[in-house]
Amino acid sequence: MRLTAYRHPENLSAADQGRLIDKLLPMWSGDTKFVVDQLERLNAADPSDRFTGRLDMRRLGMFGHSFGGATALQFCHDNSRCRAGIDIDGAPHGSVVNEGLSQPLLFLVSDHGDLSTPDARAVVADIESIYNRLPNGRLLLALRGTNPVSAIKSS
Repeated sequence: MRLTAYRHPENLSAADQGRLIDKLLPMWSGDTKFVVDQLERLNAADPSDRFTGRLDMRRLGMFGHSFGGATALQFCHDNSRCRAGIDIDGAPHGSVVNEGLSQPLLFLVSDHGDLSTPDARAVVADIESIYNRLPNGRLLLALRGTNPVSAIKSS
């Protein structure tokens, strides 16, 4: 299916965006689980012997940008094989927002400037909801304008 301006998520109403996200997030997180399952299978016994015993599945991390960042958060929430995550400018969605994470996490966010809209404030609140409950090993970085990345919170 071709992504036309009509079908682009940013052109949908907030309610339609929410319904689309509710469908896509479990699919993307499930796809990630499938890939990790396949990597574990190959690590255990790869018929070509290229991967057998070569993958350290105990050090699995997940990162993503935008909706991929939201997927990384949700996958790490749902799957204990994820040992750490990075969300690069992704608005959190899913049960991770209310339930949090136990793994170390890096939020890398751009400076979107105007936080006067309800949507922008909601994204910040969701990030803070997850961030404030993270264990040690958490970091939130913001890219302000064209200045280098600067740490605004860490522990």
